[in-house]
Amino acid sequence: MGNPFIDTVKVAVADLQAAQAKHSRLQARADARLAVARERHQAETAEAVRVEAEAWRALLAIPGVTASTVAAILRVHETTVTRWAARAPRPSSTGTHAALGTRGGVA
Repeated sequence: MGNPFIDTVKVAVADLQAAQAKHSRLQARADARLAVARERHQAETAEAVRVEAEAWRALLAIPGVTASTVAAILRVHETTVTRWAARAPRPSSTGTHAALGTRGGVA
């Protein structure tokens, strides 16, 4: 005949250990999903920056348009314009408008 108190504690300890193991598995799964989400977010953010930067560069590629002109039109500081343009990948050898599928800046 066992001790009911000890038997109850043993069952509770076993339940706790099972819960801790499940917690570890769930935490590992959540951590893995978070890592994937962070990578996806980073990639999507980089793509968003690239798209906007290319548009800044295309605007500056129009003959006669300068960073000062764009800054005045958009009411932003000139460094905003130049920083965005610097973020864009360099245009291909076919030119900015060709790379964007436009001619003379008009789609």
